[in-house]
Amino acid sequence: MAKNEQNEDEQVTESEDAEVRETTEVSDEPDTDRPVPHRTSEPVAASPKQNIFKRLWHWKVTHKKIAVPLDIVLALAVLAAIPFTRYAIAGTFWKQDIRVAVLDAQTKKPISSATVSVTSKTATTDNRGRASLHANTGYADMTVSKKYYKTVVTKHVLVPIAKPKADVVVKLEATGRQVPVTVVNKLTNKAVSNAVIKAADTEAKTDKDGKAIMVLPADKTTIAATISANGHNSATATIAVTTETVKANTFQLTPSGKLYFLSNLSGKIDVVKTNLDGSERQTVLAGTGNENAANTVLLASRDWKYLALLSRRDTSGYDKIYLIETATDKLTTMDEGQASFNLVGWADHRFVYHVVRDKVQSWENNKEALKSYDAEAGKIVTLDQTQGAGNSTNYQYQRFTNIYPLNNLVLYTVQWDTYNASQKVPIVRGIQPNGQGKKDYKSFDEAGGSAYVQALPYGPEEVYFSVYYGGTAHYYEFEDGAVKNLATGTGDTAFARSYPTYLLSPSAKQTFWADQRDGRNALFIGDDEGKDEKQITSLSDYNTYGWYTDNYLLVTKKGSELYILPTSGDPLLKVSDYYKPQQNFRGYGGGYGGL
Repeated sequence: MAKNEQNEDEQVTESEDAEVRETTEVSDEPDTDRPVPHRTSEPVAASPKQNIFKRLWHWKVTHKKIAVPLDIVLALAVLAAIPFTRYAIAGTFWKQDIRVAVLDAQTKKPISSATVSVTSKTATTDNRGRASLHANTGYADMTVSKKYYKTVVTKHVLVPIAKPKADVVVKLEATGRQVPVTVVNKLTNKAVSNAVIKAADTEAKTDKDGKAIMVLPADKTTIAATISANGHNSATATIAVTTETVKANTFQLTPSGKLYFLSNLSGKIDVVKTNLDGSERQTVLAGTGNENAANTVLLASRDWKYLALLSRRDTSGYDKIYLIETATDKLTTMDEGQASFNLVGWADHRFVYHVVRDKVQSWENNKEALKSYDAEAGKIVTLDQTQGAGNSTNYQYQRFTNIYPLNNLVLYTVQWDTYNASQKVPIVRGIQPNGQGKKDYKSFDEAGGSAYVQALPYGPEEVYFSVYYGGTAHYYEFEDGAVKNLATGTGDTAFARSYPTYLLSPSAKQTFWADQRDGRNALFIGDDEGKDEKQITSLSDYNTYGWYTDNYLLVTKKGSELYILPTSGDPLLKVSDYYKPQQNFRGYGGGYGGL
């Protein structure tokens, strides 16, 4: 047992000696001053710093999936701290906007349509002389050029990492003559912004005031130009090459759009169209010579997409109703036959009309029909048909009268006529233009038999009724979807007046009407109820015709001259002479051309 313990002690001693040898520097020279290492039973520990690096290295080796990305991020962070390397790195994957403002060095005015290039990106300055490019971040060269200007190359322009707070301003020196040009709306005389003026292989865009500077060759006195703008017809012009602001360099553009009307200038009744200023007149549908001068009518929908034409174009002796689509001028027959057609008017894109059939006897059903034509679908819907009873010697039959298209409602009266038969009371009835929602709003049972109904529209969506029976007139009104009694004593006064026809604007938010003042027409616009009126002209000889968009009004003079004007009332521009049919559609405000 003692022997074993001795062996163990020897093993410990040898182990300690080995540890000491590992931690002691070996020298060939004797070092008498070096203290003899003190032997101990514990090994000599590594320093804390040495342990940190060892542990870190060991962790990186055993966690490569995490350690490698962290090393990359650390390296990028170091590089990003240095401006030069920061943009070089960011530019490989990061792009940002750079805003440039280009000015004329002499006039300090913005230069439109200049070309700005940064790296491989190119942009053109707008009517404010500004351009924005989305380019790689970092330093780059920028080139700005335009014909009749000296090209500018700016070195080391910075495309920032963050969104720019200010524009990079570049000034160009003109090599030609700087010519002020102005573009205005021909119908309003107001500025046309962002109009493009092209001349001598260069171009400029007007600012918000309709003004631009064209730099043109100084050796020319005049130069031909073209002018265009969104929502306007293009025009040609001749620019006077001068640095002065002259009237000759103010040009007019006409808003785009076409007006359609009847004309018998050819000796026949044609359908023609012109631009809004009367230019570029074209015959859309030439007359055949069979037209009935007293019964040829053209009614436009509020948005001018569709036209309804009542015309006799053949030798059948019967009129037909046609549809004209203004996008293509395509002609389609809506309805025809051995019948008389009476136009009612447009209810949005449905056209409402009344039919009286020649071959059906009065006492037979379906003598009359109320119909609508869906211009978009190209389909007819029969809204209502009359009833009849009896025979040729004793009969009763219905008639449709007082037909008015209101807001999504066709309002009309159903009256009975008799021959050697008992009387029936009249009815105020309504139906939607699509054929749904038929409703009898009022049956005048109090009449006790024979009664005669007259109607008088007195406001948008409002109609007076006078029902005569028992030797006396009784008065009612249709308002807010109901027929109500008028207050006693007010009916005679109400029916004695003459009321304007309120023409509804395309958006249905405004109305336009004429009212008699001192025997002459004064023109007004108001809200959709005809309220908040604003007089747009003084007392005049003009009457209402319609709208073109919500910005322009159409008026007539002497029943044969068509004019256009802005809703402000000035200026007034003649479009054309036209043919006015003998029919008037009083109270109808859902389309144009009926007055």
